[in-house]
Amino acid sequence: MAKIDWLIASKQRAIELGYEPIEAPEAFGGEVFIKNGFKWIHDISFLKQSLNVQTDKALENLGYNVDDYYDYNSTNGEFLNIKAKREWDQIMDDYWD
Repeated sequence: MAKIDWLIASKQRAIELGYEPIEAPEAFGGEVFIKNGFKWIHDISFLKQSLNVQTDKALENLGYNVDDYYDYNSTNGEFLNIKAKREWDQIMDDYWD
């Protein structure tokens, strides 16, 4: 997927999850997406490099939603495995209730 297509998909995913776009020319892609006071992450590696931080915890302390990144926007597809596990856990919880 081309980088521009990937960014469009990331922005759409943020909106679908309830994040509100706020114009920010200095931000990656020209917008910041905010939900419940937390910022959406398009690319965690690029963000860490840009902010000169090394850990997910440092990003959380800066107001970024690391959990949503891994759940819904991880570029390596990790979010699919996490989502599938959560869905399976929910099915099993419903079954045993």
